[in-house]
Amino acid sequence: MEKKEAPGGISVTKIKGLEEINEVSHHTEKYETPGLFLRRGQTFQIEIDLEKVFNEDEDQFTIRFETGKHPRKRNNTLAVATKVKEFEKEEWGYKLLTCGKTLKVEINIPASCIVASYSMAVESVYKQGAKRRTVVFNYDKPVYILFNAWCPEDEVYMKDAKSRDEYVLNDHGAVFWGGRRPKPWYFGQFTDATFRCVMKLLYTVRINLRDTAREVSRAISALANDSDDDGVLTGNWSGDYDTGVKPWQWSGSVAIFKKYLETGKPVHYGQCWVFSGITTSLMRSLGIPTRSVTNYDSAHDTDNNLTFDKYFSEDGDYLEDLSDDSCWNFHVWNESYMARPDLPIGHGGWQAFDATPQEESHGKYRTGPASVRAIKEGKVNLKYDTKFIYAEVNADKVYWRYSKEKKDYEPFRVDTDAVGHHISTASFGSYSMFSRAHDLTLDYKYPEGSMLERVAARRAMKIAKSDALVVAPQDVSFSVEAEESILRGEDVEVVLTMKNTSDKPLSTNIAVTSQVVRYTGVALKKLPKRREKKELQPKKEQKFSLKFKPEEYAAFMEENPLLRFTVMAMVSSGQSFAKQTVVAIDRPHLNISLVPSHSSHKVKPGQTVNVKVEFNLPSDIKKLSKCILTFDGSALADPVEFKLPDTTSDKFSAEKSVTLKKIMKGRLSVQLIAMLSSKEMSAVEGVLSLDLVK
Repeated sequence: MEKKEAPGGISVTKIKGLEEINEVSHHTEKYETPGLFLRRGQTFQIEIDLEKVFNEDEDQFTIRFETGKHPRKRNNTLAVATKVKEFEKEEWGYKLLTCGKTLKVEINIPASCIVASYSMAVESVYKQGAKRRTVVFNYDKPVYILFNAWCPEDEVYMKDAKSRDEYVLNDHGAVFWGGRRPKPWYFGQFTDATFRCVMKLLYTVRINLRDTAREVSRAISALANDSDDDGVLTGNWSGDYDTGVKPWQWSGSVAIFKKYLETGKPVHYGQCWVFSGITTSLMRSLGIPTRSVTNYDSAHDTDNNLTFDKYFSEDGDYLEDLSDDSCWNFHVWNESYMARPDLPIGHGGWQAFDATPQEESHGKYRTGPASVRAIKEGKVNLKYDTKFIYAEVNADKVYWRYSKEKKDYEPFRVDTDAVGHHISTASFGSYSMFSRAHDLTLDYKYPEGSMLERVAARRAMKIAKSDALVVAPQDVSFSVEAEESILRGEDVEVVLTMKNTSDKPLSTNIAVTSQVVRYTGVALKKLPKRREKKELQPKKEQKFSLKFKPEEYAAFMEENPLLRFTVMAMVSSGQSFAKQTVVAIDRPHLNISLVPSHSSHKVKPGQTVNVKVEFNLPSDIKKLSKCILTFDGSALADPVEFKLPDTTSDKFSAEKSVTLKKIMKGRLSVQLIAMLSSKEMSAVEGVLSLDLVK
């Protein structure tokens, strides 16, 4: 830019952002977008080249930071850093470190400033008699100021260094989904596509809301879906994905962001784990500690009464049409770590929020952020949407049976442990298909059945003005057992165990409804109902077993199906029992290695490597056709796709060459995700971690 002369004053020829020094101290060296990346609540340094030697007694200047279309001091979109002796944490200011023809300047960024893209300029005002003249010289790059988890004064501060590394800096991980399995995910928060996408979304948020993490998370949870704001991703649970990508075929966020930026339209399609994955990417890109969280057996309380209700006919048939409340086999949302000065003391820390469009919150499809502590304590009146998330993890499941005598439905069983199981996030540094889950269940709820858990439940019921339901004592004990998950091609067995605890003989009529369902609980196929009558002798135990063959569910494998069994038992004494259980059907995983087989996993940026992928086909698949092998992850600049020939072998194997990304700033290792899709079976995945050498 052409310099502006000012006789007798400061005349700037160049502003140097010292990016390499600043970005290391601000933990921003991995960002790929051109510009100076900084975190608020911290100082940074610049150098200012001058036309002549600086005179400390006569020469004066300020440094201006501007963001938005109409920068103004009153809304903090215009900031002016003046020379100070000592920095104040919540004020802009600068110190001169060295003088001469080149000035080294240290600048303080307040810990509560707006997170945005700023312009930076050096400004001098010269007095010539009664006249004043302003000379401005602009830094030639944008300055991006982010949230700062390293700063104790920032509301997203995390004390633990390992937690910061994982929840802000780790750009690879896993999202847990069906069968309690990890799905490898490339968050890619430092890529140009991710950062440009989050800045585009951020500019649609009112500028006075961009300084608090709770408002940013609330905005992102709405903007990640397209239900109101033409956001990033379109949800689809219909089974028809012909006009887009099947949700389970995504292996990361970056490809979604690139498509969104290229087309300017919402990307097709996503389901809950995809919404959570891109939300983790967007939030970490802004510097907010964030993780994806999976809740198994997740209730969707449609009538807002904090119970999950299931209805049966007088004969014991499950009435699906009346059972509006749904239970997803799993549901994935997000947590971000932040202070909550808008809530009572003690409710900061992890906050749950959800970008999957389920219910409206103040006119938009979004959920949260809700304090995880408030959820655990049943304080469902605290904002935002705490009641909804409480029901997802801790609603009581109530079974209702029609009574001809009373011409109404009556509750006959309350299951207090039906929802909210194995609430999980990926453990630190999880990259493989065998990643361990970090269990968060006790963060969300006290141990099931404990006094504290029931106190929290009653507190929530009282606030929601719902009755806490209790059932009468039982004289037959029941349990339903089934494998939590099976491999595709295996038989499924469900066992009902009954024990007569009374001193008299009893008979039991058993009715079992079996269905192939999506993970959201929507039925794809009804299997034949099974009924049987059993005589129960006093103090004796009996078992009732059901077996199902792979042919009964094989046609729906593309839908990531589950088998749901609804067991109803009616005892001659008048007692009734009901239980729903689901069995997940796992896909095989893809083994990945470098070839030749003795090759180490040490690679150089820009290197071309040979990769071998293989897996054993399930017993019910005899052929793979229309095969497509895709590679993605931080090891690559862009996803790479290969079309492969059909195979009739019982073991799939392929070798392909890929060229690694040339520039990998600040990295010690990268990850390569492989995914195989075919007409017969899609989204067979694996991940390989590679160590970088110079």
